[in-house]
Amino acid sequence: MSNTEQTTAEVPSWIPGDWYIDPTHSQITFTIRHAVVAVRCAFLDFSGDIRMGDSPEDSEVHVEIKTASFTSGFEYRDNRVRTFDDLLWSEKFPTITYDSVRVTKEPDTDKYRISGNLTVLGVTRPVDLDVKFLGLGRVEEYGTRAGFIAHARIDRRDFGLTRDTSVLVSDRPLGDGNRLLGWTLDVEINLEAVLASDPGKYGVSRIRG
Repeated sequence: MSNTEQTTAEVPSWIPGDWYIDPTHSQITFTIRHAVVAVRCAFLDFSGDIRMGDSPEDSEVHVEIKTASFTSGFEYRDNRVRTFDDLLWSEKFPTITYDSVRVTKEPDTDKYRISGNLTVLGVTRPVDLDVKFLGLGRVEEYGTRAGFIAHARIDRRDFGLTRDTSVLVSDRPLGDGNRLLGWTLDVEINLEAVLASDPGKYGVSRIRG
């Protein structure tokens, strides 16, 4: 049987247990409007654990992000964002954390709502993630893997990221009061997690440091 003819019949659709988020195959990104366009930003250094319960509703997620790893692809701007006390202020607040408190499955779908607490600049607020479970797979080199994609919309002012900018004169309403730098962050998270008991030849050390 060729690779294209192989099926996933031997891979379960859900495996309870401890899973590690693999940052080498995951991304935490968000867009924020500047003037009339959206700028894509990312955090490059993060880690996390997922405990898959016997059912999705019994599962838990914990994620920790290093604020100094923020990047927008422009070092001058990135340094300002990391340094200003009304933005990330990485020196005083080196981490962002997210801890789930409840997982709810949408009936007859592979979509979930994760309700949890997000802590930024020492401020904790409830944030819901709309999550799609992309499935499970296994290959000898990388072990057993699970994929997820999540979205959230956040108002940065809720967490003390209050840096204000001038109002942009525009031929159309842009939202967020037409501020040059928007208040709203549109978050997209692509996560690949490895089953702790089956990391394959890739190993846990590359994932957990």
